[in-house]
Amino acid sequence: MFYEYRRYDVVHGRMEELKTRFAESTIPMWKESGIEPVAFFEPRIGNPNILHYLLKWDDLGRREETWEAFRVKPEWVADRVKSEENGPLLNGMTNEIWVPTDFSPLQ
Repeated sequence: MFYEYRRYDVVHGRMEELKTRFAESTIPMWKESGIEPVAFFEPRIGNPNILHYLLKWDDLGRREETWEAFRVKPEWVADRVKSEENGPLLNGMTNEIWVPTDFSPLQ
């Protein structure tokens, strides 16, 4: 099992718009596409303009294929463009692939 960690550095004042996009369109489209979200986190102490989340994958090759297909999905492209009509929602992002340790409760 592999976990994909993503950290989004959100443009100041745009977090609610990003969260709405995830809740109303991105996550439902992910589920249709075979992308499995595990958890989303936002800081209560620290930088409020950061969104963290984890995705779960069985196979890294399948991950690549799934992401490539999702990135060009017409519904996703249209939704992303519409949600960014007033400018980008992100300043940047970090992406890592994680593997649980032997002693991790999350496998």
